[in-house]
Amino acid sequence: MGEKVRISDIAQRAGVSIATVSRVLNEPDRVRAGTRDQVYAVMRALKYVPPTVHRDPETLSNIIGVFAPNLFLDSLTELVRAVEAELTETTFDILLVNMRGNRNFAGFIQTNPHILKKVDAAIVFSADVSADAVDYMKSADVPLVLLQARCKLVRSVSNNNFLGGQDAATHLLECGYRRIAFVGWEPWDDHVADRLAGFRSTLTRFGIPFHDEDIAYGALSADGGYTATARLLEKNQPDAVFYACDMMAVGGLKQFRERGVAVPDAVGVMGFDDLSIAGAIGLTTMRQYFSKKAQMIVEYLVGRLSGDIRTDQPEELQISPGLVVRDTTRPVSDRKPLPPRAAEKR
Repeated sequence: MGEKVRISDIAQRAGVSIATVSRVLNEPDRVRAGTRDQVYAVMRALKYVPPTVHRDPETLSNIIGVFAPNLFLDSLTELVRAVEAELTETTFDILLVNMRGNRNFAGFIQTNPHILKKVDAAIVFSADVSADAVDYMKSADVPLVLLQARCKLVRSVSNNNFLGGQDAATHLLECGYRRIAFVGWEPWDDHVADRLAGFRSTLTRFGIPFHDEDIAYGALSADGGYTATARLLEKNQPDAVFYACDMMAVGGLKQFRERGVAVPDAVGVMGFDDLSIAGAIGLTTMRQYFSKKAQMIVEYLVGRLSGDIRTDQPEELQISPGLVVRDTTRPVSDRKPLPPRAAEKR
């Protein structure tokens, strides 16, 4: 093995004082951004492992950090429950880390390195993981898994949202709905964009009209679904709505109930996620398989920490969502044949 890298080595190569390196490690906010980035670059180049990070099996903290930009997402709650269930038979517990709206994991962890004193491994939920982030976590020897997002440089587990959107549209068409609308949150979000793209592609394939006025956006919440549905109904009268998440569908159901619109006869309602509330209210939805994702994540991270998996295994894994039919779409017995594909029409 090579000689151990010391803080003095980093200071000399970065052209700063030892005290500055110490502040970068412990109080990064007190250091100018340019100097801080220069020190981080030298740390990565020298493959420096901060002494606060536990990698010796005898000194593990037995904590896996779950890092998320938004702690109030219901899908995150479901994931945390599933991970906690998978960890029951292990010695590990969860630490939930609030990134406070910051989707840049590299920027967050480099300015909050003290968190690495507390965790042995990291699950990053729906955030951006760059090469800088990967390098930094490798230098700290903290294994990382990315969830609900993609990155070729690390192990990542995500949905095939395009296929989920296609299958949602197919189900609604099979139930006989023909004036179908879409409700989602921010259009720039990849999850929404991919679900909408898959949804639209199936409607187009079967020659079903679908226009901009058939789309409405709102906040990622039940209230957002409620208000987005109201805006949608000002423009048209769909006979089915596909919501990009279950909580927005909950708000949509409230809107329809207050208007006296019968679900599923007058309008079909479909969500995406299969949160616990979906089963309680009988919502037809696309299942995300939180338990399966948690199993895959925990097996990998525990394997890395135990030494059974000796090196990082960067791999993009995508899970296809599964259709769960409940009460908010017409019964199977009432289904009608799909319309002919657009190419088959004369």
